[in-house]
Amino acid sequence: MPALSQEHNRKRHQGLRRTRPRRPPGARRRTHAHERLHDVPYPAPHHIRRAPNKRSGNKASLAAQIPAGPGALEETGEPGILQVDTVALCGGDMRESFFWILHVTDAATQWGALAPCWNRGAEATTNALAHLLEQLPFPPKVIHVDRNAPEPKAKGHGSEFLNHHLLAFLRTHHPDVRLTRSRPYRKNDNNRIEQKNGSVVRALFGDLRFDDHAQLAPLTALCDQWNLLHSLAIPCRRQVAHHRHVTSRGITHTRAFDRPQTPWQRLNALRPQPPPPHINAIQLRRTCERTLNHLYLTQKP
Repeated sequence: MPALSQEHNRKRHQGLRRTRPRRPPGARRRTHAHERLHDVPYPAPHHIRRAPNKRSGNKASLAAQIPAGPGALEETGEPGILQVDTVALCGGDMRESFFWILHVTDAATQWGALAPCWNRGAEATTNALAHLLEQLPFPPKVIHVDRNAPEPKAKGHGSEFLNHHLLAFLRTHHPDVRLTRSRPYRKNDNNRIEQKNGSVVRALFGDLRFDDHAQLAPLTALCDQWNLLHSLAIPCRRQVAHHRHVTSRGITHTRAFDRPQTPWQRLNALRPQPPPPHINAIQLRRTCERTLNHLYLTQKP
């Protein structure tokens, strides 16, 4: 009985099975679009020759000439070891044209300076850097720039500093300055400037957007006032020790900081400076905030 039942079920399923109709003899099989693509004779990958990109090759060659590494390796305890970065004033929208803030900070004294530049172009970035170097009370020795991605076309990777315009300016006006850069995807290589982008740049501009090129001069004057306030009246601490502890509850970190001092006080301790100009810090900060609100509300649409 079991053998007869199995044979009955097999014949029953064969009758219900869907069969494909056979093609007549000599008829060609119908091919689909995705199958016809395989018949196109494509060259081998090693035979493909792309047109050379002169722009990317130029940036790559400039990057190869600039030594890469952590910015902390250049620190000697003397003023003049600078780290440079740019911060976008885009308001969360990277489309179209807008201002960027060129931010410079010194590793030893924590002296900071800001200057606006339009679209991070080569000429605009060079002019902003020249304006900031003129304001420094000490000669620059090393300029460490940010470079986060190896692709020259990637945004925010530091290509505004890798151009012949800026290199020619440094060789002409600051021939003793040594230019270095961060390694790709290593944020800690530019740690001094990265940790101050929020406490210095965003503390003034927040997330506002400035996209009116006619406001270049007022923004420059506003940054000059903010630089004076930050360097003479705002104290900051510097980390002097860091210890890592492994306990039964996990890993803990202990950090030690020095006494809060203004950048001018730190510079004066290293190199005696003439008395700074007297400023009213509260009034100057309120003036900067009023100027910022006026510039933001009077932008051209």
